[in-house]
Amino acid sequence: MLASKRIRVALVAALALACGKRAPAPIASAGAARFLEQATFGPTPASVAHLQQIGYDAWLDEQFAETPSAIDEPGATDMDLAALQRRFFVNAVQGKDQLRQRVAFALSQIFVVSGNKVGDPGAFSPWLRMLSADAFGSYPALLRDVTLSPASPIRWRGRVRTKTTRARFCSSSPSAW
Repeated sequence: MLASKRIRVALVAALALACGKRAPAPIASAGAARFLEQATFGPTPASVAHLQQIGYDAWLDEQFAETPSAIDEPGATDMDLAALQRRFFVNAVQGKDQLRQRVAFALSQIFVVSGNKVGDPGAFSPWLRMLSADAFGSYPALLRDVTLSPASPIRWRGRVRTKTTRARFCSSSPSAW
């Protein structure tokens, strides 16, 4: 009886493999924690258990389907970026869209907007919303949105193809720059 059960299990496994469907390998807690350290702002015991239960593919599908966390406009009394930064990190640590927040943070490290240069906290909330919305989008759409954003460096927007800019940058004299 035991031998026939083993044969049935082996046959089911072989058929599943032949059909391209394999049972996901169990995920060790150390592996799940390492994955979540890279994909989120840090694992919790609940997030590790959840990942172990559903697997990597299902977790990624959940994250891609999750709606972006809300990023509110700064209040009229907010003269610096402190309230907006607090809101971002609360979303990053406690939001359900952990992967989106992590990718948006990585994009903010690539497309840098300085609070010293822009100075308006109202320009940063649309910037963070744009990075969050484009986190899983296409690269050309991201570049378009970064270029057209009010928070992007003003000196480059709209000046690339004018005659005076071409003449200034094509001049052989560095003092003309």
